[in-house]
Amino acid sequence: MGGKYGSKRAIALGRECEVIELYKQVHCTRLTAEAFGVSDETIRRILKRNGVSRKKPSKQKSPKRLRRLWDDSLTPHAIEMYESGKNCKEIAKELSYSATTIYKRLKAAGVIEDAARRLDNDQTAAICDLYESGLSNKEIAARFGITPQTVSKVAKRNGCDMRGQEANGAKGGAAYAEKMRDRARERFETIADSYELVEYVDQDNATVRCKRCGTEFRWTRYTWDANEPCPGCRAEQFAQCHEAWLQRENERKQQREAAREWRLSVPQICKECGEPFYSEFGNATYCCDTCRKRMKNRRKKPNHAHHGNPYKRRMRVKVTRLTYDRSVTLDAVYKKFGGRCCECGCETVRTKRYNPQMATLDHVIALSNNGTHTWDNVQLLCSSCNSNKRDLGQMRLPIAI
Repeated sequence: MGGKYGSKRAIALGRECEVIELYKQVHCTRLTAEAFGVSDETIRRILKRNGVSRKKPSKQKSPKRLRRLWDDSLTPHAIEMYESGKNCKEIAKELSYSATTIYKRLKAAGVIEDAARRLDNDQTAAICDLYESGLSNKEIAARFGITPQTVSKVAKRNGCDMRGQEANGAKGGAAYAEKMRDRARERFETIADSYELVEYVDQDNATVRCKRCGTEFRWTRYTWDANEPCPGCRAEQFAQCHEAWLQRENERKQQREAAREWRLSVPQICKECGEPFYSEFGNATYCCDTCRKRMKNRRKKPNHAHHGNPYKRRMRVKVTRLTYDRSVTLDAVYKKFGGRCCECGCETVRTKRYNPQMATLDHVIALSNNGTHTWDNVQLLCSSCNSNKRDLGQMRLPIAI
């Protein structure tokens, strides 16, 4: 079976447009597969082959967590706890707020001040002088017991000439940015044979244009290889490959149709009835289901566990009028031999329960040795003699007198 909705079928190439149109209306591969009687996997392959993107269900956004508003009546209590020696984490744990909230409220109340504001005028002037003399931020911070970031804040607040990456904003100065651009251009020169630079984005990304097809796209040195084709060239190659594939499929379809017409024009002989017939399958053996069942029934394996069943016995021999006589039954053989065993001469007993002297029908030449079920090959034996005889042929036992 070919999936959830029926047998394995293929959709003709001419109907792929109908599949795509129906999918764009319902946006569900399961409903599209039910409409055409194929599996979901077949619909997915058709969509992928024709470049149709499958619509994925949008994820539901989790609701935003509401912030707990600060109660202004707790500000004096937080200030009192901070002045007693507790830090912001301990106060936040006791008041059930975050440490950031406690820090912001204490800073707004003037209890906590920035390190740059806690410095007096003499220290601020000394820091500015050292900064302008060229001493590094780490060395200045080590002298005054502050952080390098505080040194930068003090220098910037007092109008000192910023240096290095701090010259123009947090992302770096103009000189640093130009240096990174030059380094990026050197990297992009490796693809100058196939692409040309349109716009610089950052040191690792840029917008380039393909010299062959003119497609512009984002080029990243980590994810894009210069030897790979651009998206436009890749789409063109895919269209050419798809067109070649469609042409090959049409040729194969024509070959299959021609082979089918040829098979239908050549007669075949049925192995059962010998009549000529026509079939589109080259390995056809029988003309109809009746001949197939007839041959199957004749080839059934015998069941050796039911020797007393006439139907099972008939299946053990080749059924013809010369090898099987329907008039040969246990009652007829018992009547012919007068109820006496042909080997030991004892009086046999007709019973369904086991008895050593129970009357049984025996074949002189066993059926397993190509014996026949006819009057000239049957005899009456007791159960004991029949067990001793097995399939070895006529026994020569002394007849009891």
